[in-house]
Amino acid sequence: SSDLMHRTLISEGLLHGIEVANGENYSQEALAIAQENNLTIMGTSDIHGLIDWLYDIPNGGHRPVTLVFAKDRTEEAIKEALFAGRTVAWFKNNLIGNEEELHLLLKSCLETGEASYIDETSVLVAEIKNNSDARFVLRNLSEYTFYLNSDLVEIPPQSSIKLQIKTKETRTSVNVNFEVLNAITAPGTHPEITLEFEIDQD
Repeated sequence: SSDLMHRTLISEGLLHGIEVANGENYSQEALAIAQENNLTIMGTSDIHGLIDWLYDIPNGGHRPVTLVFAKDRTEEAIKEALFAGRTVAWFKNNLIGNEEELHLLLKSCLETGEASYIDETSVLVAEIKNNSDARFVLRNLSEYTFYLNSDLVEIPPQSSIKLQIKTKETRTSVNVNFEVLNAITAPGTHPEITLEFEIDQD
């Protein structure tokens, strides 16, 4: 069977990576195999037609791609990163990868901006910037609640949003923990990030 063939190739060190996303399909099973066997996670498109049509590029779609965390743009550095498994697959707005690479990516994509309290209240207006082409979907895991937003927060690509956070008392800094729902570290598992807001003292 093909399963036996794959196990043989992996055990003999002949298979180093696996597609977790291809074209229109994402495989949780492939992601589990990648993590069980320390294989490089990849996203590919296997496209034989027009990319713009199949992936609706004019309306913000994208083909599945593999993001490679290389030390520089040389062939050697890219090859080294691929064999070391420093990749994230980007598929239908989902970022799929190992926790370490995903955390690095999330830290560079999501930044905190200005934060200040409304007048004499304990409602903090806090900016989150999204520097990426992905639309982030965050779920609030913190003790704080929001005005205007539920616990689900969406940040469109290359833009920012302002949350109104009820902090109960005024603080000089606030940490808000989120689960990143459009990032996947294992089947059914999403990474968590902490965004720290330094509050403007007027």
